[in-house]
Amino acid sequence: MSTLLFISKDLLKDFLTNSTTITNWSITLIGASFLSIISTSYYKPEKGKLIYLLLFPAWGFLALSAHKSVELNDIYTSIDFINPLAPDFSEQLKIPGKMINDHYASQVEYFYWGVGILIIWLIAVVLFWIFEKPKSKESII
Repeated sequence: MSTLLFISKDLLKDFLTNSTTITNWSITLIGASFLSIISTSYYKPEKGKLIYLLLFPAWGFLALSAHKSVELNDIYTSIDFINPLAPDFSEQLKIPGKMINDHYASQVEYFYWGVGILIIWLIAVVLFWIFEKPKSKESII
């Protein structure tokens, strides 16, 4: 973890903005992968149905990533209770600033794990699509 030497409320707001972007991507990926399962017009492998179990940890990591955004928002909101006229205002910002930094790092890490698992799942589906010979036309549609 990096040490925050200078902290301003604007810097912490930037963390929150980036966190919201990651949350939006997490929700989009969860929704898109879920829709790919319930869709009726895509390839469904006959033998490789266990690869769908990879979606559960991916969804879990993406959900944890989105949850970290909620925690970041709560910490950022708590900054409003710090008196900006206090002589040690910048020192008082260091505690929530470090918490935001740590939570943001965790959020990004959870997001990367979720995306990594989704990439493995996608590669497995494509490999089954290439190498598995369908028994009938109904298994393709």
